[in-house]
Amino acid sequence: MKLILRNLLLAGAKRILLLIPASWRLWIYKYRARKEPYGDAGFSACLKIFPYIWVKWGTRTHIEAESIRLVRHHTSIPVPDVIDVVEDVARGNRYMLMTEVPGQKFPRVMDSLSPNDLSRMAVQLRDWLFQLRDIPSPYGSSICGVNHTGVVSYRWSGRPQGPFATISDLHRWMFRSFTSDELEDSEMRQAVSTLNDTPRSLYFTHGDLLGWNVLVQDGQLSGIVDWECAAWLPDYWEYAAPHYPRGYAPANKWQHVVRAAMENYDAEVNAELQVWKRRDFGLGF
Repeated sequence: MKLILRNLLLAGAKRILLLIPASWRLWIYKYRARKEPYGDAGFSACLKIFPYIWVKWGTRTHIEAESIRLVRHHTSIPVPDVIDVVEDVARGNRYMLMTEVPGQKFPRVMDSLSPNDLSRMAVQLRDWLFQLRDIPSPYGSSICGVNHTGVVSYRWSGRPQGPFATISDLHRWMFRSFTSDELEDSEMRQAVSTLNDTPRSLYFTHGDLLGWNVLVQDGQLSGIVDWECAAWLPDYWEYAAPHYPRGYAPANKWQHVVRAAMENYDAEVNAELQVWKRRDFGLGF
């Protein structure tokens, strides 16, 4: 009954909202989101503004909307349904209206999850990642987002970089700020060799697959949100994301799920850690 009510409310909201002129819709979204300032600081922000409906805004939410639509078209992964995208020309922001994905964020429930729950989630995640990896790139060997845009990653500043013509070009850019003496360090030599000398594949990737971006309901995964970092990226990228040393990253249980779902890329994680610890967690990339 709750699901039927949800679907009826969403269907009605879509029809009504899209009859309203874009300038009025923008005013509604901005008014409802007025207490959350972060989207005006160059980063995105997200807020629930109606039952089952969220608004996200920032300078690149229109790109995220295209990524979500791509995933919805090619996979069965539960992701938001993008209802509307409106541009705020004065501030350079876009406001994306989207449906809510049911569930709670993984870190909020992880202490209640059993080993069997985690094993089931790993099987689910493996299937979802295979589906993502099957999304073809129209851009050949290029490291890029949809529409051949730059890549956003919190491994560096969170600002878009690239596109890069090849994986090698991405790695060259990652190491560009290191001096020749730094690169002669044995750990750094090993890091460069691991990333550059191993044959690589290119896949469509969520790009920020932390537990905070994964939803759980009834002991199983119920969806993935926050697709602003999605892009065609090297094969190890998804595996490495949960190991990024941010203080708010959920710890071992989500890493356990990712490790069980994917092939092992510990060598690549260790290589990236060498960069992070020398460059303020990647902000100096």
